[in-house]
Amino acid sequence: MLLPSHWTDHDTNIIKLLLDCGNLCFSLIYRNTFFSFTQLLCALNF
Repeated sequence: MLLPSHWTDHDTNIIKLLLDCGNLCFSLIYRNTFFSFTQLLCALNF
């Protein structure tokens, strides 16, 4: 990821942290949605 040269390491660390948090939130939501969907399918089958 290319960043403006006037940005400091502190700025880039905060951005990396925000991106990591975003990825974590996304994966948690995705997993929960997938789990709910599979449970719904199982409930419909029985």
